[in-house]
Amino acid sequence: QGMQYSAACHWALTQFTGAFADPWGDHTLAERTFATFALLGGFLMATGFVSNITSLMTQISMVANQQSSQLKSLTRYLQAHNISKRLAERLQRNAQHALRSKTASIPEADIKVLKLVSEPLRKELHFELYQPVLRAHPFFRWLCDDDPAAVRQICHTAVHEISLFEADVLFCPAEVSNLPCMLFLVSGKLVYTQSDEEEEAMQVKPGEWCCEHFLWTKWVYQGMLVAETDARLLAVSARRFQEIMGAGKSKVASYAKEYVRMLNGSGFELSDIGSFTEAENLLQSMHRASGSTAGSGGRDARNRRGSLLGNLMPLGGGGGTEVVPLGGGAG
Repeated sequence: QGMQYSAACHWALTQFTGAFADPWGDHTLAERTFATFALLGGFLMATGFVSNITSLMTQISMVANQQSSQLKSLTRYLQAHNISKRLAERLQRNAQHALRSKTASIPEADIKVLKLVSEPLRKELHFELYQPVLRAHPFFRWLCDDDPAAVRQICHTAVHEISLFEADVLFCPAEVSNLPCMLFLVSGKLVYTQSDEEEEAMQVKPGEWCCEHFLWTKWVYQGMLVAETDARLLAVSARRFQEIMGAGKSKVASYAKEYVRMLNGSGFELSDIGSFTEAENLLQSMHRASGSTAGSGGRDARNRRGSLLGNLMPLGGGGGTEVVPLGGGAG
């Protein structure tokens, strides 16, 4: 009777799977049992595979429909407002690229589970993400070694990412920024110009930076920065940086003084692009200045309070005693 039941089960499975088998031939109970479980396992695996493929195709279709709907809405908006054809094409290409980039690289804001992670762990995450980029600058490299806690706070609260697409203009001459930031180029290429002559254009490559001036003083853009290719940047908020460093270490204050002194001595040869050599020289000046201060019996750096720029003359100052506080207000 057991053989009959096993043969019936074996035959029933062959009808589902379409496998060719002779369940009524001469088989032992062990052989028939093995064949039955093999057919059952294959059937379940095939069912799961087909189910996963179907689910994946459904998700892809939903995403494609959603993106298509968004692009159609953009097209209708541009047509309704009589936007020029050239600008409309740039906007549409930019939107398409942004949608592809979002699919390929998920923004942190879209990962909702990260909001459930503890604050210290997210601070460590941002530190590992951003500090390798910041270390390209000699000052931040020194700060990472001297005060990693401050750099962790900067990475966590003062740094955000910016995406640019080809031909995007990041800033123009004489423009005043509402959100002043120091910028580090992570990937892509930018072109910086201070005149209409192409031979004077400067290419900005990954690992280079611009607009450090915002961290230490008031600043107005001196040139135009344009994306030559799609690019990704890290922006360090000047306001948040100043709030974090506002308690003031004497070495940082020395660096700020040397930086503003360098700017005031530059005459009309001012640029938004940073120089590695100048940053190294400023760092050495900072160490010399802090060493002489320590030798004269100054207070310990970590016990200092007040504005980093409290004793600095503003950029372009006329020799008076007016100061620029760390927060950027009038003295």
